[in-house]
Amino acid sequence: MTQVVEAFEARHHDCRIVLCEINATDLYEPLRRGEIDVLISWLILDEPDLTAGPVIDSRSRVLAAAAPHPLAIRRSVSVEDLGDEEVAMMPHYPAALHDAITPPYTPSGRPVHRTHRVGTIHETASLVARGRVIHPTVEHMPVFRRADIVTIPIRDMPPLPLGPIWCTAHENARIRAFAEIAASRGPAPS
Repeated sequence: MTQVVEAFEARHHDCRIVLCEINATDLYEPLRRGEIDVLISWLILDEPDLTAGPVIDSRSRVLAAAAPHPLAIRRSVSVEDLGDEEVAMMPHYPAALHDAITPPYTPSGRPVHRTHRVGTIHETASLVARGRVIHPTVEHMPVFRRADIVTIPIRDMPPLPLGPIWCTAHENARIRAFAEIAASRGPAPS
């Protein structure tokens, strides 16, 4: 992201990028309200009024589990393992994104038990650390880098792509230029 921002600002001296954090409970609304031009987020999008830009990064999938959890000693896990455990329910995430992070069913059709409603990633980490849930996530998530949580590679979930998203109706030359620079940088090595 830093390289994309620096490249954009170097080519477009008349534009200034202001980075701000968007609350996950209101992920796409700032775009729709015109408060921001571009959102950098997971490119799992099922919103007809939004456009997904190029992939600028991609993150491998891991499962966060409490250190004493039986899955914590494995070298890798399968999506099928989710059918045997409880996972957090993230009702504030857009449905397509929630399903990509925590699929509602395993590949064999068993339901994934989304039992604990959470409002933030920190609430999820707390439940994981206490052994109440496991949580499919992406590698290198700082909130799960703790002594009481182990992350295990998920061998059969595709990486999550990350990139720019914008409101289609608000697309302009600045957004197209940003997307072009993002595309020229390509995905970062994993």
